Amino acid sequence: MTFQNAPLDLLDNGKDTERYRFQISRTKTVNMTGTIGNSRGNFECDYGATNLQAYLYTKMQRTYPDDTIMVPNVPNTLWPYGRQNHVVNSSSLADLDIAVRVEQAVGGGENVPSCIRSSGERVSSGIRAQDAGDLCSCLYKNWTPERAS
Repeated sequence: MTFQNAPLDLLDNGKDTERYRFQISRTKTVNMTGTIGNSRGNFECDYGATNLQAYLYTKMQRTYPDDTIMVPNVPNTLWPYGRQNHVVNSSSLADLDIAVRVEQAVGGGENVPSCIRSSGERVSSGIRAQDAGDLCSCLYKNWTPERAS
């Protein structure tokens, strides 16, 4: 999902939980290889009206993933990584070493997702969509709250 010029809101100004928040709604495209319905192959699936909401914490460092965590035989690219940088207009969240929380959500319904094969043919048979009232969501967070003592 690509975007630019999303308005930022500053929340909890001056507090330890100070953060910027932005929210956008876009079609999210997911490329996959496997089986969808009765079809096997390479697919591109669009999830219309996907809501993306992100928080960039100005006074919290990321605590996860720990740089020492490695899974054998799997590329382990840290995100976010790199230098400490509290500039919110950074070209990429990957340049930030601050705590972030990113949430994505999309409602189910007819043609969610809408998928096509790599050949351009629409996949219509065998896809079982979520009910229109159901929400599919994902959460990424690179920090863990401190435990109360």
